[in-house]
Amino acid sequence: MTHKWGCDGSSRHSGYKQKFSETHVSSTDSDVLIISVVPLIAERKEIIWRNPITSSTRYCRPVRFRFIKETPENIKDEFQFIENQIRQLEPTKVY
Repeated sequence: MTHKWGCDGSSRHSGYKQKFSETHVSSTDSDVLIISVVPLIAERKEIIWRNPITSSTRYCRPVRFRFIKETPENIKDEFQFIENQIRQLEPTKVY
């Protein structure tokens, strides 16, 4: 199966009066950075399934939510985090 992944941020959400367990002063629920994976194609000897709308949120599956702003530094950190996770993956055999 072939996938793609990426991240997207959104901000200026309403703040709620719940406290974060993290001690970071900047922790707030008004900014969210989400990393998602999207399946593109599944094949064995031939194509079994192909994603008809590769950029649609309908097929998007969240992998990680962070309550941080979408800044170049945060995106770089998250990119490195996911790349490290990908390097640790082991192949899955489907019979």
